[in-house]
Amino acid sequence: MMYEDSTVFDPIGILTAYEDAEGQAEHAIGSLGIDANGYLEIIDADAGREDLLQTLVERINDKAAIAVVEGGPAGQTFGTQVRSIPRGEASFPAALQEYVRTYYGVRLV
Repeated sequence: MMYEDSTVFDPIGILTAYEDAEGQAEHAIGSLGIDANGYLEIIDADAGREDLLQTLVERINDKAAIAVVEGGPAGQTFGTQVRSIPRGEASFPAALQEYVRTYYGVRLV
């Protein structure tokens, strides 16, 4: 896979993707490689979950940054702010994990 800077994907780690299906126990659905800039690539995927992981990877790799909501009392919307965390920033991997968990129901470990 080629990325914006025309380099070849060079993973620095492997993440296991766990799906948190409603009413069911969490289970592994595949493995993703992650490079130094937070780009993802599918290494393997369970049958029937390829489309979910492919969509996740394509959408995440299209993002230049991940937006996170910060501040405010728990359960309250006042006092919150949105912060953009660009690729390459030290906090990007943690923001990526939280984003994927929130919007895709997938935990990356």
